[in-house]
Amino acid sequence: MRGYIERIRRRRLLAMAIDVPLVGLSYYLALTFRFEGHVPAGLGPRGTFPGFVILAIVLHLGANRLARVYSIVNRYIGLKQALRIVQAAVVSGTILLVLVAWIPTGVHLTPLTVIPVGGTLAMVAMVGVRFYSRIFHERSLKNVATDKNLIIVGAGRTADAIVRDLIQGRAPGTRAVGILDDDRSLIGMRIHDVPILGTLDMLAGLLDEGDVNEVLLASDEPDPCQVSYVHRITHARRVPVKTVPRLSDIVDGRATVTYARELRIEDFLGRPPVDIDLGSIAAYLRGKRVLVTGAAGSIGSEICRQISAFSPALMVLVDKDESGLYHLREELDTLGVEDCVIKPTSAALRVKMNRLFGQYRPQVVFHAAAFKHVPLMELSPEEAVINNIRGTMVVAKAAARNGAERVVNISTDKAVDPSCVMGATKLAGEYLMQLMSARYPNTHFCSVRFGNVLGSRGSVLPLFKQQIESGGPVTVTHPDMVRYFMTIEEAVMLVLQAAALTEEVPATAEGTYGAFILEMGQPVRIVDLAHRMISLLNGKGKDTYVIFTGLRPGEKLKEELFSADELALTTTHPLIHRAVRNSSNGHASVLPADFESNLGKLITLAERDGDPGAIVEGLRRSVPSYVPDIQQIELLAMSEAG
Repeated sequence: MRGYIERIRRRRLLAMAIDVPLVGLSYYLALTFRFEGHVPAGLGPRGTFPGFVILAIVLHLGANRLARVYSIVNRYIGLKQALRIVQAAVVSGTILLVLVAWIPTGVHLTPLTVIPVGGTLAMVAMVGVRFYSRIFHERSLKNVATDKNLIIVGAGRTADAIVRDLIQGRAPGTRAVGILDDDRSLIGMRIHDVPILGTLDMLAGLLDEGDVNEVLLASDEPDPCQVSYVHRITHARRVPVKTVPRLSDIVDGRATVTYARELRIEDFLGRPPVDIDLGSIAAYLRGKRVLVTGAAGSIGSEICRQISAFSPALMVLVDKDESGLYHLREELDTLGVEDCVIKPTSAALRVKMNRLFGQYRPQVVFHAAAFKHVPLMELSPEEAVINNIRGTMVVAKAAARNGAERVVNISTDKAVDPSCVMGATKLAGEYLMQLMSARYPNTHFCSVRFGNVLGSRGSVLPLFKQQIESGGPVTVTHPDMVRYFMTIEEAVMLVLQAAALTEEVPATAEGTYGAFILEMGQPVRIVDLAHRMISLLNGKGKDTYVIFTGLRPGEKLKEELFSADELALTTTHPLIHRAVRNSSNGHASVLPADFESNLGKLITLAERDGDPGAIVEGLRRSVPSYVPDIQQIELLAMSEAG
């Protein structure tokens, strides 16, 4: 590391040493031009010029350092870096002009007209010498052997960034041989000397010629139909296809060929880009103490990653998964998160949670801890009640009693007219948030409801991937089963945005509770998803096939985001809606009769390890819209008989 730092220091000193004669010569030329080659002795090298040029050099080099000009790698200089040199030259020239004009003896240093001319010459010289280094580097790359010929699909700004990076040698041995775009008006034009050959219809013919080694999708918002078409063409010819992230997803604002990745299943789904109001999210997160339950899970960990970017004062991470918390803490370390507390414990433990909330007094709480696997919860309803219902109650009460400003409950589309234990317990959690909102009006409570999340632990994708890689078959419960899907990243972005919308919810006698539903797009047939994954991953050979195993207890063919008695209200964000039940006031949902009493009895029954049938019956009393699947009733009867 010491040697690396020393090399950087030497490189910066060399750049400064080169700028010294450039600045001096520029101002001397300006002085010579001013007097048409006949510089008066008093203003020349034996007069005041040495003092003036030393002042000019100090100012120019100082401005360059402040503008980070000496951090520029010359071989990769572009317009943005050149503008930094221009800005530094303008600032230093302006200061120099003021000093020479106002210092009492300054009038004798040099004529004022020399300064703008000399500053302009110095600026041109410093930019020019750096661009020469880039030109020399790029010419040397032309002699490097080409190992990969690339076809780029899309002629937009992403393609422009990729071609520039190829020219600058960021992917040695890779050459773009052409660009395809469906805009026919672009045919025959060039992007940095790479020709736009034609439309996407030409792709198959170009690949059949055998000179193309890879196809790169370079669209900022790829059309899923286009992705499917390109994948089908390349897959049939065994040519790799990759894509790059959206420009907005790359931290420094540039898409480069080095970011290229393999296609993922979400590329075929056509999810619209998610725009969020960073200011409104930062307003309730920056400088705040934030607690996340279920922090080691797929949703909880992504919440932690994203809120870390908003500079919270403290992050408290709670989860029963010790290993998951350990790895998450390591990851947050790499993101520069310093103030972070790890608590490997269950959110359903009342005494521990009360102590934890009392100690750290979090201002914002994200409650993501829950049991989510439908079949497992059908077999163990008591665990679902303890973790999903009692855990939600414990967290909500502890948060409100310790002055939390905002509590966000992560819910699910399975809470809509639930037919499974897991869905019923999550709907009970939504009711609990509403109950707490009425009881603690100083705390904003909300639930955020959404469907399946691609890549999460409860998602079908990891199972499909494992089955395909082992040669199949891929198991799908029913040919007509459909589900909503979104990526973990966009789900969490919208969760953070929804939490900011709690302030839009009108205050009523029931508090300011809001049930927010994320726009999930069009539902996807699971069997189609399976076939796409088989095509994408290619399995072991071509014989990977799909079999249907039948619906499991508690499963529906189609999940809904709103129940029949809920109204969907718009919010200030187009991808977030607010659900309210039909009620006399038109604002808040009506809790089931004797909800709190029935829920207390249900939790007591689950804690005493009551029989599964009694717990399901208790759930039906607490959540009247819960209708157990007939298979679940039969399963429980067999369990009791056994």
